[in-house]
Amino acid sequence: MCGIRIRFMLASVAALLFASLSQALADANEEIFLFDINTGTTTQLTHNYHADIPSTIDGPNVQIGSQGVVWHGWDGADWEVFHYDINTHTTTQLTSNDVSDYRPRISASNIVWKHWNGSELEIYGYNTNSGITSHIPTIDYGQGGLRISGDNVVWSAGAHFDDWEIFHHNIASGLTTQVTNNAYADGGDQANAGPAEISGSNVVWRSSYNEEAEINLYNIDTGVTTRLTNDSRFDMWPRISGDNVVWRSRDGSDDQVFLYQIAMGVTTSLGDGFGAHVSDSHVVWPVYDGHDLEVMLYEIATGEMAQITDNDYEDVGVQLSDSYVVWSGDDGNDSEVFLYDISSGLTMQVTENGYSDGHSHGVQAWDSYVVWGGAVPEPATMWVLTVGLGVLFGRRRSSI
Repeated sequence: MCGIRIRFMLASVAALLFASLSQALADANEEIFLFDINTGTTTQLTHNYHADIPSTIDGPNVQIGSQGVVWHGWDGADWEVFHYDINTHTTTQLTSNDVSDYRPRISASNIVWKHWNGSELEIYGYNTNSGITSHIPTIDYGQGGLRISGDNVVWSAGAHFDDWEIFHHNIASGLTTQVTNNAYADGGDQANAGPAEISGSNVVWRSSYNEEAEINLYNIDTGVTTRLTNDSRFDMWPRISGDNVVWRSRDGSDDQVFLYQIAMGVTTSLGDGFGAHVSDSHVVWPVYDGHDLEVMLYEIATGEMAQITDNDYEDVGVQLSDSYVVWSGDDGNDSEVFLYDISSGLTMQVTENGYSDGHSHGVQAWDSYVVWGGAVPEPATMWVLTVGLGVLFGRRRSSI
């Protein structure tokens, strides 16, 4: 435990001193930053005079996985897809054409994105090991909510938002399967719905049944679809990790977070909140405490619930990896990125500067890395790398 505390303090020191002087790279656009928790090093991945928009209605544009970070950026004429390799520290532009490529997703060595060919949306993929770009066959109308897990890709498609269907493509076999075929809206990008999400061989999505919205689960290996909810509440924005599914449920007067454990077939209400995210072991979500939004953490194995923030400002955009929770909080001047170590119970402020980090620009965590978009305000011409004092909050979480 002492080693964890020392490492966490050193990371905090390096992170905050870097942030205090690194505005020398500012160029008045949204830029993308990567933080290494183990070393406390922050790297600015983009430095240009075009926007690298890190957030859309479909979720944060910037995504991270074991093979690096992906995003779409404006090249002056249209949107193109970029990949940063964490191991080689190199950035590669994966697309270069006169139409827009955007909303990339990454899982292991596979990257997929949407491609506008001038008349319709298509899906393309790229393998970081082989360097090969491939076209994924789709039907001839809008593709929404693109997601990937390993070799499995899912998305929604339909001529109308009120009758979208779910599709699955396996990269290894090259086979595409239509998962749903009904008169309902399944998944999609539209607000209050939530796209189809995938983890391993399990897919979850929200369907509109007349005036109701329910959550469905599909297993790719068995081909079986299971309806997880059947109530009068409006169930939406499902997320999945391993055997765990979470979603937001609204009854007209409040919002609640629910957890479904696939292996056990058990649904648990976690209380008030919305925007939940899940890992193999924990659930996080923001909840209104009567004044502002705070972050809740639930341990699935023990059922222990804790409020890990307690301040006078909004904590939003909460995400998590297996070991860390990340979010964006307003420190009174602008939004900054915060990190919570689940094992030690310590909170660290990753950024401290004069511009907004995370928030509407997105913040993501994977393994020991955090990536986010920052709205950098002022132009400059030189890189400054600094080391200095960070901010470490030693308050342990309080169980409730």
